[in-house]
Amino acid sequence: PVSSEKKKTLRYKQNNVHDFAWFADKRFNVLKGEVVLPHSKKTVTLWTMFTNNEAKLWKKSIEYMHDAVYYYSLWNGDYPYQHCTAVDGTISAGGGMEYPNITVIGESRTDYLLEEVIMHEVGHNWFYGMLGSNERVHPWMDEGINSHNELRYMRTKYPDYNMLLEELPPFITSIMGLKKYNNKQLMGELMYLMNAWTGKDQPIELHSAKYTQMNYGGIVYSKTAVVFDYLMAYLGEELYDECMKTYFERWKFKHPQPKDLRMIFEEKSGKDLSWFFDDLINTTKKIDYSIKGLKKTTKDLFITLENKGEIIAPIVISGVKDGNSMSPLWIEGFEGEKVNRYYNGDYDHIRIDYYGDMTEINRNNNIIRSKGILKTTEPLKFQFLGSMYDPNKTQIFFLPNINYNIYNKFSYGISLYNRFLPKSGFFYKISPMYSNGSKGLCGNVKIGYNQFNKINHTHSYKITLNAEQFLYDYNKQYTRIEPEIDITFKKSSLRSKKDNYLSASYININKEEENINFIKTKYIYSNAKTINPYSIHIGIEKGNEHLKSNLTIYYNQHLNKKKRLFTRAFIGYVNTDNPIYNINMSAWDGNNDYMLSEKALSRDNNNIHKIPYHQQLFIREGGIKHFTDNSLNSNNILASISTEYNLLKNLRLYCEWGTNGENHAYGSGIRIPVSRNILNIYLPIYTEQGLMNFDEEYMDQIRFSIDLDLNLNIF
Repeated sequence: PVSSEKKKTLRYKQNNVHDFAWFADKRFNVLKGEVVLPHSKKTVTLWTMFTNNEAKLWKKSIEYMHDAVYYYSLWNGDYPYQHCTAVDGTISAGGGMEYPNITVIGESRTDYLLEEVIMHEVGHNWFYGMLGSNERVHPWMDEGINSHNELRYMRTKYPDYNMLLEELPPFITSIMGLKKYNNKQLMGELMYLMNAWTGKDQPIELHSAKYTQMNYGGIVYSKTAVVFDYLMAYLGEELYDECMKTYFERWKFKHPQPKDLRMIFEEKSGKDLSWFFDDLINTTKKIDYSIKGLKKTTKDLFITLENKGEIIAPIVISGVKDGNSMSPLWIEGFEGEKVNRYYNGDYDHIRIDYYGDMTEINRNNNIIRSKGILKTTEPLKFQFLGSMYDPNKTQIFFLPNINYNIYNKFSYGISLYNRFLPKSGFFYKISPMYSNGSKGLCGNVKIGYNQFNKINHTHSYKITLNAEQFLYDYNKQYTRIEPEIDITFKKSSLRSKKDNYLSASYININKEEENINFIKTKYIYSNAKTINPYSIHIGIEKGNEHLKSNLTIYYNQHLNKKKRLFTRAFIGYVNTDNPIYNINMSAWDGNNDYMLSEKALSRDNNNIHKIPYHQQLFIREGGIKHFTDNSLNSNNILASISTEYNLLKNLRLYCEWGTNGENHAYGSGIRIPVSRNILNIYLPIYTEQGLMNFDEEYMDQIRFSIDLDLNLNIF
């Protein structure tokens, strides 16, 4: 609305604030309320101001303000100002943005999300506002501790609330068995664990500029929230609240540092909390306790626990009967193994951390049954697609599987696997199928072991054995076995865009007429910088009849905000007398794939089928998009370069050139990406043979690629 031409002056005064914001909108609806503080019994005036955009959600906003100010005061110390306000606005940073006494809130969509954002932003009055923690230098002292209060608030007021389940369709939560997991597990622990399992996590105590985007949410917010929940469970809520209130009263308006918070917790608790402040806060060390054994006497159980982690942190165990925890026992941290005496209550099993208080990296070694054999092995559970890792079950995930090529025709089966979320350790994926073409079994198996962040200069390594069996011609079957090792080298910093990979494999292919072997190595260096990213690929392979090496460079030049020039440069060398292993000028078809590593619909290059399967291409070696004459291939050296320009969203122009030292290939054309590059159609326009003849035979010159993995590989 147009403002009045008359001017007026408004003056606001507030002591003990280090920042301020002011909002005005003639469209604001205004609600007013008040809250009586739990300790001083003083009354604070509450305001909410909102437009009609989400007015239905904001009708209960005074309740949200009331409960936020009340619970934060109850747990941390009374709010000292006279007013607290929330406004509905479009200039919020993310869901909301905090300022002393006032917060601006963005669109929320649901009642729960609006309440959670209002409560979180109001809570910043304590940590960012009154305590004045520096979010740039120690972000966890503001966002992290505030997120713990948020977690506690939602758990107190809405015990069954789960933010993720509110967002997901009900059939997804049902299929993936997510309803039994609480808000802390799905929105707190999981964000931390996803990076911790893959060695990409960072310490809680770190300058905010050093975090990756994923870790700023997963560590600063989520991990800090769950580790303070752990500390609260260990100390007990009453003592924990006493520590926080002492911290607030002693340090409000004084900008405390991490050592000041630690001093108060150790002073009030009388405990050495180095496991918390030195290890959980300052490092990426992990907690992992397991139960190794159980011995019974008439009155007692003797439980052998092992610390398999890197932190000497307190541990809690419980006897579980009929699904209920009985007599939780906290045990101070220890190294190695320790036998603990526990009352024999005829429990079904003993469990570490029944209530999920600890920040455990692995919960699948936390249970031992009191009866039966294989006491530490959980019962099998078959789970469609995937889910969280369940400490009560040995999960086997499954998916229907479908595959097609002209020899096997459609093959149907199932994939069974034990990894849905990436994690160190043993993994497998078994995919048996029935082939309509061979009228028999086909399929593939992948088993291996991976480890993250354990060796100097190496971020991860993976050792895999791949095996598959399909047809490569009509009624001709092959078996392919490939042991492989992949190494990802550590970055100088997790924020670095530079990556280094090295892989090596041995390939054995057993066909009906021959048995052939190959050794293959590949090194990749990539720099995924925001502007003009590039990567360098170096490959060497050795077979019975050839030695081949190549260098490929990919460069993505940003011409402006939307337009790109994609360049691929290749140079290769081969030493062979067998033309099968010559370097191809043209992009491969199924017939060129002598290692049987591509998902080719056909492995012959004739046009006898109703569908032109032979026109499927794979950008390998020279990579020229149109069909080239064999004289352009090389048994020595070959080089090529191609560029592509994104003229429109679904239309790319390309031009390319290549030489084997004697003859040259060149051309230009159009690439049409379909469904986000799942299908790409290549239309040549001009080649070394001249302008294409756009007649009936032109259809034979069109090529295509398919990037759709119907096996739905999970890892």
